[in-house]
Amino acid sequence: MKESKRRENPTSAQGVACPKCEHVNDAGKHTCRRCGSHLYVSCNACGAHNARVRSHCHDCGQRLHRGLWRKIENRLSRKSKGKVKLIHLVLLVASILLAYKIIVMLAEFQPAPVE
Repeated sequence: MKESKRRENPTSAQGVACPKCEHVNDAGKHTCRRCGSHLYVSCNACGAHNARVRSHCHDCGQRLHRGLWRKIENRLSRKSKGKVKLIHLVLLVASILLAYKIIVMLAEFQPAPVE
């Protein structure tokens, strides 16, 4: 409950709470004094200045941050990363084959009889 109250009112008489480290910064500061993260974001639709902890613009109601699914879609659809994906696939297949060989060798291993 305490966390949700902080997010509802990120600015107070004391200053602005940092969304990453929760340090209370002086009013008017644009970056956190402790961790250096930005305290405000601009709305892409109307350009309004919003506290970073807000999810929607206080002027127009537009969503300020991309959702997790959208971030994943953007990362998967990047064309420049296609070669990296192929390399990852090759390494994964090679790792699986190596693990299979090791398991088979261990299964077939017969220790010397103890006399």
